[in-house]
Amino acid sequence: MNYFEVGKYVKTHGLKGEIKILSDLSNTSSVFKAGNIIYIGEDKIPFTIKTYRKHQKYDMITLDGLDSIEKVLPYKGFRIFINKEDSDVFLIEFLIGYKVYNNGVYIGEVIEILRGVKYDFIVVSDKRIIIPYIDEFIVSLNKDKQTIDTCYML
Repeated sequence: MNYFEVGKYVKTHGLKGEIKILSDLSNTSSVFKAGNIIYIGEDKIPFTIKTYRKHQKYDMITLDGLDSIEKVLPYKGFRIFINKEDSDVFLIEFLIGYKVYNNGVYIGEVIEILRGVKYDFIVVSDKRIIIPYIDEFIVSLNKDKQTIDTCYML
């Protein structure tokens, strides 16, 4: 399985098993959607999300089968993962490690994602080439080959 960390369970909320998650992902509402499966802790224990809501800086979820504070407390402090192979979610963070070609010429790998106000940027290799992640510059993206084709003026 191909696990990807999506946040950390930091607090409980109320007595009915709602948990607070801190995450810095670009699109948490698609990750923590009701019906999605998450994995908690290093043992990657699977749980299905029952409910989701956003509250301040937290993603708030309840899980099937964990309907009380006593049932969720043992997992407090654990990291939360998704399995990229069984998830319909594609996050910009998954692009880290993709090979980048500019007008057909290899320029490096994505090493970082920068968040912008209007759009995000991919940072390519040690030269720190920064490319806006918008349609005008991203010609194609191949998830199977893990490649990105751009038409960016270097």
